[in-house]
Amino acid sequence: MERYRAIWRQVHAGASLPKLGLGRFIVVAPNDAAALALARRAYLVWHASFTCLFRRHGRQQSHPRPPTFDLLVERGQGVAGSPAAVAEFLSSQLQTTGCNYVVGQFAFGDLTLEESLQSIGLFAGEVIPLLRAKAAGAAQAAGVARSQRLRSSPAS
Repeated sequence: MERYRAIWRQVHAGASLPKLGLGRFIVVAPNDAAALALARRAYLVWHASFTCLFRRHGRQQSHPRPPTFDLLVERGQGVAGSPAAVAEFLSSQLQTTGCNYVVGQFAFGDLTLEESLQSIGLFAGEVIPLLRAKAAGAAQAAGVARSQRLRSSPAS
């Protein structure tokens, strides 16, 4: 992300950075175990479908995806958990990357409509408010730190 920002600033001197987003597979359930069970099951079905034509024609994927949800999680490209766990994961990734939005893939593989709607409902009702609270707290902390730096710097 830093390389992208550096090149953007060179090419578009003085312009504001565009929106930068994260694309993630997301499953939210009342608890971590339930979410992970759903994600593991559904991702295997999604992966088999996603790679079907590549396998049929003996071709390499140009952007390969890991074969299991656990490997996807290890790469930081997916999360399954309780609302608090998902909010913590996304907050950390947003802070680390400096991205300013998330594109969540909530319906994949063999997730049922009910399972997807439960995940989306928990995301909207619990994860987003937690992310907003974390962002507000971080912004407030940054403002306090900036204010303290200004007060402690010598006058010019």
